[in-house]
Amino acid sequence: MHIIFDGDAKRELEQKHIVLELDTVVLPNHPTPVTAYCVVEHIPFQELGIVDKLREWHQELMLAYKAGDWDGCLLGITRLKGQWGGRVDSFYDIIYNRVKQYIINDPGPDWNGVLISNQPPDINH
Repeated sequence: MHIIFDGDAKRELEQKHIVLELDTVVLPNHPTPVTAYCVVEHIPFQELGIVDKLREWHQELMLAYKAGDWDGCLLGITRLKGQWGGRVDSFYDIIYNRVKQYIINDPGPDWNGVLISNQPPDINH
């Protein structure tokens, strides 16, 4: 799975591949949030007939996440875990762990799903 950021590459890749929204982050020294996306290049044969439903479920998960709808997030993760040939499962695990923490420690009324990073991105990985 490849990770890309907002921009022309995203629009071009969407023509031939499934591009799924991941995190939106504010990086140090960059006031404008940046959204990361994953490019799903290989869809397992058994999932070809449900790609549109999987994409819809992923979009619903991201909307629930941004809205602080933790139950909606957990439902979405349950539906999506193991789909996309398991290639997006590491992201779903990250979101699951965050949601479990947010259930315990609510991020508050200003939550919009945008993460604030205190560290510059590691460009070596």
